[in-house]
Amino acid sequence: MRNCCIGLALLVCTCITSFAQIIPASPSNWLFPQGNTEALNVQVQPSFLAQSMDSMVVKWVSDELYGDIQPLVGNLVSNEKLINTLPYGPNEIVAVASSGGSNQIIIIGGDGKVLSRRPAPRFVSGVSVLFDSLALLPSTFTTFPVVMGLEVLEHDGGSDSLAHAYVAAYDGTNDTIQLIKRLTVDLRPYGPNNSASVKPVLGRTDGNEMLVYAIVNMNRPSVPNPRPIDLCR
Repeated sequence: MRNCCIGLALLVCTCITSFAQIIPASPSNWLFPQGNTEALNVQVQPSFLAQSMDSMVVKWVSDELYGDIQPLVGNLVSNEKLINTLPYGPNEIVAVASSGGSNQIIIIGGDGKVLSRRPAPRFVSGVSVLFDSLALLPSTFTTFPVVMGLEVLEHDGGSDSLAHAYVAAYDGTNDTIQLIKRLTVDLRPYGPNNSASVKPVLGRTDGNEMLVYAIVNMNRPSVPNPRPIDLCR
């Protein structure tokens, strides 16, 4: 965005409880768009079977994820091990992809099958972070269940300058993706804005509340006196 004001916002919501996990998932995850080197550092067993470069094969391929997308990898669904001899249960891949003319949140399992799909809320452009909703501190790897921080890019040019982001999770009881919280930032003091985005980047718990850290972008804001951004739940 041109002439944008970028800041770190802290959005507070009631504590989000992760769904029960039976099998620990692999710590080799990809919770952030840029990845995380710590995942490989703590992975005691990088691969169950040794593979040389001249014998690498593609395990599976999916036509569901294509184009300019931002796939992340984490323990989104409580799944059993693919085979009993594996040390961990599989992680899942999640991304927001265009399908049928609208954006869809798609979760693909370790076997390449689509586990869940639901229409994304308006203006949701991607999954910007996966995080453990019960972690006391932000973590770059986790074997526990994670929730999704959904990035929103609003561009309707209207007079409403309330920018939103969402927290979503896989609901094993109903076998679908559920929106847990809508996080709102009041940008009206910085108008006029004809577009804005809220990008969750970290999450942790603090007592009974979940703290979600997000980057807020505004297009051509009016900021006569820089001051903290007002937040609402």
